[in-house]
Amino acid sequence: MKTRKRELFFLFTILFIPLFIGQAGFSNSITLEDAAKMALANNEQILSVQTSLEIARLNLKRAQKLFATPYINLNFDPWQGKYDIERETYQRPSEFMMSGTIKFSRGTDIGLNYRGAYDYEEGGYDDFYTLELHQSLFQDQSLTPSALELYNARMATEGAYLALEDIEKEIILSTVRNFYQLREIDNSLSLTRERIALSQEELAETTEKKDSGLAGELDVLKAEIELAENTEQLNQLENQLALAKDQFYRSIGVEKDVPLILSLPQEKKVIKKAEELLVKEISQEIVLSQSELKQAQWTIDEKRLQLSRKEGELSSDWLLTVGYTSERATLDGITPAQGQIKIGVTYNLFDGGRAKLSVQAAQMELAKAERNLENLKKTAQFSLSSEKNALREALSQFNLWKLKEDEIKLRGDLAQEQFALGIISNQELKEFQLQVIQLKNSYQLALHNLLASYFSYRLSLGMNIDFDEVIGK
Repeated sequence: MKTRKRELFFLFTILFIPLFIGQAGFSNSITLEDAAKMALANNEQILSVQTSLEIARLNLKRAQKLFATPYINLNFDPWQGKYDIERETYQRPSEFMMSGTIKFSRGTDIGLNYRGAYDYEEGGYDDFYTLELHQSLFQDQSLTPSALELYNARMATEGAYLALEDIEKEIILSTVRNFYQLREIDNSLSLTRERIALSQEELAETTEKKDSGLAGELDVLKAEIELAENTEQLNQLENQLALAKDQFYRSIGVEKDVPLILSLPQEKKVIKKAEELLVKEISQEIVLSQSELKQAQWTIDEKRLQLSRKEGELSSDWLLTVGYTSERATLDGITPAQGQIKIGVTYNLFDGGRAKLSVQAAQMELAKAERNLENLKKTAQFSLSSEKNALREALSQFNLWKLKEDEIKLRGDLAQEQFALGIISNQELKEFQLQVIQLKNSYQLALHNLLASYFSYRLSLGMNIDFDEVIGK
């Protein structure tokens, strides 16, 4: 079987990752592309499916050899004779017999029989041989046992390739999301620390006001509660970040102290690529390229083969035999060499209707598989449309955050002017600055979501991924 080309971007990396890791060691830092490659190289599911793929390829190679190589069987009877005890003589000559069969995968059998005899009374040796060729007529060559085994081995190998591609896609998308999740949690930590600093200032200011009689006990208690809540949130975020880092580093197989290069996606390039992808139509070819549809089509092919086998059991079996017998000596003299050709037919006259019932069952199984394929086409079309809508929504949300970013920038300039004029206090200015930081974090979250949606839809369409075209260095 010709190895079909794999378009998935990361398939080739599995071959080169061990060398890459050995040379670079990632001692300096890890980019998102590095992390994706390392996750593919260290994931247990990938290693397990790779093993299954290698086993399937070995079974395919075995089936190919079985299909191409004839089966040869050889039998020997080195000596056979009868001895008359009373006369102390052999009753008939001792015999040497040899037989062999060569079976080909396409239904051709060649049989050879050789017999030699030594006559003790006459003191002579005589031998002869027969050669026969058997060929099934009107037989579907794709239904021979070796052909079916080869077909099943091919399908198993293709299925292993599909399983590997599907798991690769899942790992790539998971790595992208987890990679940027670390940045998102870290941004939340920075914001919470700023809130704690502001809460501490508010508590100190409220305490001074209480001492001056300008604030009450309740005001101080509210400030203390706000500080405690922010501190608790900080602890939760720190624990969340530690857990996320531990899981992420374990998924890529490196130590925690290796720094990450959390480069932001280049928003203009991501937007441009996303818009270009949204214009692309979901063709029937793309729908049929989905792994579940390929597997469903293979199931249909398998059911058709099973139906053909069952239908073959209802038809007669025609066999052509061509034989040759060499010259031999008998009691009546010398029998000349002979050749023969015959055609035989075998037909199951009565089996209680079992064969017809088997055909009906196979027809129903085929119809069921065909219905399943049609249903999966609709499901795949809906799934691809959902992925496309998710990308469109992510792009829309990101554009909305860009508008909000422009708005908050104008409001920030206004707040600075108001603070300079004494219209708002320093506390109010800092509170507004925290809102700006929170908005920037939300903006980055929307950008991360846009990138993940873009990658997810590309992979669903069977397209490769190039990190460099959308992520800054």
